Amino acid sequence: TGCYKDVNVAASFIMNGKISNSCIANNFTTWKGEGDYGGGVRMWGGILEDCIIENNKAVHGGGVSVESSSAVIRRCRISGNRAYGYTETPAGGGLYISAGRVENCLIDRNASVNAVNAQSYGGGVYMEGGTLVNSTIVNNRSAQKNHYAGVHKTNNGSIVNCIVWANYNNEGT
Repeated sequence: TGCYKDVNVAASFIMNGKISNSCIANNFTTWKGEGDYGGGVRMWGGILEDCIIENNKAVHGGGVSVESSSAVIRRCRISGNRAYGYTETPAGGGLYISAGRVENCLIDRNASVNAVNAQSYGGGVYMEGGTLVNSTIVNNRSAQKNHYAGVHKTNNGSIVNCIVWANYNNEGT
């Protein structure tokens, strides 16, 4: 575990290669520039498997940000992370995915919260692309009504055989 301050990077950055059987916890990125993606892991490729990603914080993808079609996450628990912002709108408390594949994961107890105007998207997952397969998204929270606490999906991407259950926003739905 570690704490990165004012360095504009995630705790772990995968461009190629693999991280497996690891716990990535208690990290955060700064809230300016590109450092606001992936508090625990930022992926531009490679494989993340059989890991626990917990208690991390970033504006986009508090736990993990997946930004490449060659990136794959398998059998991970993404839990207790936060997308948190002051001037930017946070998205994806657990996972921010614009490309790549996420499969057989548990995404739980994450939140998307904005300190200023209460706008936030996807407490569990914010999805602009990629594929989410055979995963469970449960007990996540979004700070704003109608902004989909479980999965907030825009544009492209596929959700296949997933369970999205018991997620809520500050309005209680």
